[in-house]
Amino acid sequence: MKKILLIFILISSVCLAQTENFEVRNRQIEWVKVYDSNLTYDKIYRLLRQNGKFTIADSTKNSISGTFENIDADFRGAGYSAMGTNVAVLNATTKGNFVIDFKEGKYRVSLKNLTNKTRSTLANSALTLMDANSEYTFEFLGLKNASDEFNNTFKTNP
Repeated sequence: MKKILLIFILISSVCLAQTENFEVRNRQIEWVKVYDSNLTYDKIYRLLRQNGKFTIADSTKNSISGTFENIDADFRGAGYSAMGTNVAVLNATTKGNFVIDFKEGKYRVSLKNLTNKTRSTLANSALTLMDANSEYTFEFLGLKNASDEFNNTFKTNP
């Protein structure tokens, strides 16, 4: 059970925790982190297949790649409260692509093509902020004018 939780934390932390692991390459936001671990390729492969939120598209001797969807942000696990978390994160699930590369005693998780999908409409009588089931790329939410520079709030306010 702890190992399944580890995989969820890897993906859900994209939305909130470890913001220093976000990078911008060619106007695309990626999240990359290297983990020291004794988890084997076979164990992680089985966990991903059993989970239901991951689809494995390709696997080689040292790499697993695919897609994930419907991942909720674990803001509490990242040390935040609901009051301190951006409404765009609270009202959305995340989907994207993943690659896990393995080396002896380590693995690197790379997440790309990250998108938040809203759960419900957020509006008041004069303004609709988000429509239900709308999708917003991390680039739309986090980059200044489609540049390679993060906006002021992306890495500071979960």
